[in-house]
Amino acid sequence: MPEHDNGYKLLFAYPRLVKDLLRGYVQEAWVEQLDLSTLERVSGSFVSDDLRERHNDLLWRALWKPENGEPCPIYILLEFQSQPHPHMPVRILAYEVMLLQELIRRNKLAPGGTLPPVVGIAVYRGKPRWRTPVDLGRLFPPVSGGLGRYLPRFEHILLDERRLGSADLESSRNLAGVVFRLETVTSPEEALQLWLLLHEWLPRSEAELRRTFTIWILRVVHRSFPGVTISGVADLEDFPMFEENMKAWRRRMEAEARIEGMRDVLLGQMKQRFGRVPMKVRQQIKTLDSQAELRRLSKKLLSAGSLEEMGFH
Repeated sequence: MPEHDNGYKLLFAYPRLVKDLLRGYVQEAWVEQLDLSTLERVSGSFVSDDLRERHNDLLWRALWKPENGEPCPIYILLEFQSQPHPHMPVRILAYEVMLLQELIRRNKLAPGGTLPPVVGIAVYRGKPRWRTPVDLGRLFPPVSGGLGRYLPRFEHILLDERRLGSADLESSRNLAGVVFRLETVTSPEEALQLWLLLHEWLPRSEAELRRTFTIWILRVVHRSFPGVTISGVADLEDFPMFEENMKAWRRRMEAEARIEGMRDVLLGQMKQRFGRVPMKVRQQIKTLDSQAELRRLSKKLLSAGSLEEMGFH
C-alpha cells in the first residue's frame, strides 16, 4: 500500500475521526442509537478455519442501545479503497464472517449465544465512479424456482468521498469532512483554509492527533502541488511558515506560467515571420527561463530578417 494510503488510514485510527464519520456521513437511525462514548478500536486480525491469518483495515466496537431490545455490542468494519473492487461485498462479508467465527471461538457472544451486529463500511477515495453493487445479491445472475432463498443476503455501506457533497465544515466541525475535502483540494488557498480549521478545532491537548494531521496535510500538499517545498513545519501551530511556503510555491508557479506563455508567443511570432521553426531552435526556446531574455528576443524579432540574425544557428 502506498505511503499516503497508510497515512490516510492512520487518521481513522482515532475515535474522534470515526465518530465524525458515523455522525456526518452514515445518516441512518441506528447511528443515533450508538453510545459513542464506548467506541473502541479492536483487533482486526483473524485466523480462519484453514489457519490463514487475515487483516481488515480497521475494526471498531461500540454499545448499541436500540429503542426496543437489550443493549448489545456492535462492530463497525472500515475498509479503505483507492480503486474500485469488483467484488467488494464478498470481501467485506468474508471479514465479517471471520470476525463472527472468532467471537464464537473465544466465547465472546451475548447470553444465549446471539451474534452481535456487524456493519461494513467501504470508504472509497478513487477518481473513477464506483460502479460495483453494494448488495451481494446483485452479483449473482437472476435465478428462479425458489433458488433465491439459498443465496446469501448482505449489503455494505459505501462512502465515495468525491461524491459525498460539500458539507459546511465550519458549522459541522466534522474532522472526517476535512479529510475528505483535503483529498480533493485544488488550490493553496483551500489547503490554507483547512489547515486553519484543524488548528482551531484540535486543542493542544490532542498533540498526537494534531501531529498526525500535520503529517497528512503535508503529504497531500506534496501530492497535489508538484514541486512545492515545505520546510520548518512540524505542527499545526506552524501555520505562518506553511502559509509562506504555499505562497512561495504560488509565486513560482505563476512566474513559470508567464515564462511558458512568453515562449509560446515568441514561437508563434517566429513561425508567422519565418515559416517553419526547426526543432533545434524550438528546443532552444523551450530552455529559456528568463523573462528579460524572452522580451529581448521578441523585440529583436521585429527587425531580424532571419533566425540567424536573431542568434539561432
